[in-house]
Amino acid sequence: MASATSVRCSPSTSWLLDSAATYQQTHGQPGTARPLLEWALHLNEAAYGPGHPHVANALSKLARALVDLGEPVTARSLLERALRIDETTYGPDHPASVSLRQALRQLDDTPD
Repeated sequence: MASATSVRCSPSTSWLLDSAATYQQTHGQPGTARPLLEWALHLNEAAYGPGHPHVANALSKLARALVDLGEPVTARSLLERALRIDETTYGPDHPASVSLRQALRQLDDTPD
């Protein structure tokens, strides 16, 4: 797979990676989804900057894959970053922010 920096930062490329990762994750393959989600995250960061809502969405999707892979600590870090982005962009009462806080609470309820 080419590195994220060697590929033009295209929203359609990120969308395709995200779609392929969603397919893999839906079919019980979070390990296959992970590198696709990581690549999509890097493309979004390069295209939009680290504080953009598209980056928050990519962080959230990668966090879900990490939870499925048994990496809740890393997932929490990504969800917390996504929440900071969404709260800064939309405010604490926006559905995106509320959803991320719920995801963080679910992590608290997950046994290690």
